[in-house]
Amino acid sequence: MKHTIHKIIIISALSLFGALLYSAQAHAQTVPPQSYPAPGNYGSGVRVLLSSTEPATHIIKYTTDGSTPSCPPTANGTTFSSRINLIANTNILAITCVVGGFSTVSSFTYTFASGSGGGGSSNNPTRRPRLQY
Repeated sequence: MKHTIHKIIIISALSLFGALLYSAQAHAQTVPPQSYPAPGNYGSGVRVLLSSTEPATHIIKYTTDGSTPSCPPTANGTTFSSRINLIANTNILAITCVVGGFSTVSSFTYTFASGSGGGGSSNNPTRRPRLQY
């Protein structure tokens, strides 16, 4: 009985080490997300596309509130499914998730020149900023 318990503990420790090693390898090899248009300063709103050249089936999780996105099973953030409309200074944090791994977190900062956009009343609720694609 004593030897069985020690064997179970050793096998469990080896399994955990193997899982951690696999996770670290998958992390290092997963392609991080990219954004288009490129981060920078814009005169009006933009619609941001997040993508990854990761060859494996993947999803991209992102946040705009400063929290760090994470992959399932403890996923934090929004799953990217369509362009993100930005009209105010925003920092997007994004991660590529694959089965058994994830990328490093990418940061994309978009800023907007204040007062640009062609005049008009800033109180007008029907006026929408022009979005760049």
